[in-house]
Amino acid sequence: MKTNKTMIMAINFPFCLQEENHAHPFQILGDSQIKMDYLEALSRELHSTAEDFQDVAFTAVKLTGYPTIMNADKVGELLHQIRQEYHLTEFCEVSIETLPNTVCVPLLSGLSQGKPTRFQLQIHSLQPKELLTLKVPYTLPDIQNSVLFLDKFRVNNVSLTLDLGIPGQTFVSLKRTLRSCLELEPDHLMLRPYLSVQQRADQKLQQRMLNSTDEYLKEQGWVNYAPGFYCKKECHDQFLSQLWTQGEVVGFGLDAYSCFDGYQYRNTRDLASYISGADDCQQLIENPQALSSEEKQLRQLRGQLLLDQQPAAEGYAESVQKEINSFIKQGYIEELDGKLSLTKDGKGAFWISLSNEAYY
Repeated sequence: MKTNKTMIMAINFPFCLQEENHAHPFQILGDSQIKMDYLEALSRELHSTAEDFQDVAFTAVKLTGYPTIMNADKVGELLHQIRQEYHLTEFCEVSIETLPNTVCVPLLSGLSQGKPTRFQLQIHSLQPKELLTLKVPYTLPDIQNSVLFLDKFRVNNVSLTLDLGIPGQTFVSLKRTLRSCLELEPDHLMLRPYLSVQQRADQKLQQRMLNSTDEYLKEQGWVNYAPGFYCKKECHDQFLSQLWTQGEVVGFGLDAYSCFDGYQYRNTRDLASYISGADDCQQLIENPQALSSEEKQLRQLRGQLLLDQQPAAEGYAESVQKEINSFIKQGYIEELDGKLSLTKDGKGAFWISLSNEAYY
């Protein structure tokens, strides 16, 4: 099949099991029937839009939110539908954000028909007290068992997501979590600043924790390819890496974010409207906005800085150049031999800024 461009795809699952003590962009509760109705609506939205993307090759697909609390067979069928109706490249990364307490034989068997290639376990911490503080629906044994199940099913790309700055977390408890993480032998680690539901987090403390973590993981042989992102065996997060550098993504589902062909928009947050109108994606779109050439340039530059690709120091639009000069003045960016890179403070500041963007 001849394709003219590459993009990435996101499928959003905003349902949660219970209210938790950390911030989410958007979450809702729902019974089993509502969840089944939502999955059926997702299938209709995907089918109604497929023809519009026949000239696109997708290099990464990500199931975001909590897809593993849904019916596993139906989610597997949804992934199979994507593989049938859209063109996925040979090495397309198909990633699933996963709750540890949902990982079991029925889940992995149900998902297998969709051939996922990567599981991103949302563990937050490996300290029991911190898990209680977060009010997450799982325990430390759930986390340990989930990794064992994934290993038994020969999943060879497992990522663990941790939070820094959890209330009550110390440098000592963080070090214990990191040691325990490495004992689980994941392929990838993603560190995020903890976002409180009610109060502002101590961002300076979070950045110090990031610096401490960075030093420790590098000593253990991990590669830091972006602020807060570490891997072995070249298991980069392909979805986020391409979102940052290429910027073109199509999102499906409630509150899903899309950005392509010079426009960005979100789908509706109204569940009833989404379920009834999923056959016509144009009816789901809210607040479409055109992206200026300067905004596109700034986003690409930012992605290149995050991935340490050392973009050129000159050749930008005037407004973008002013932004660069401002970052240099603040000590976030440095210029060397005509190339730009993030300073230590810049890595921390850009890492914090990622958490403030409710894209994916």
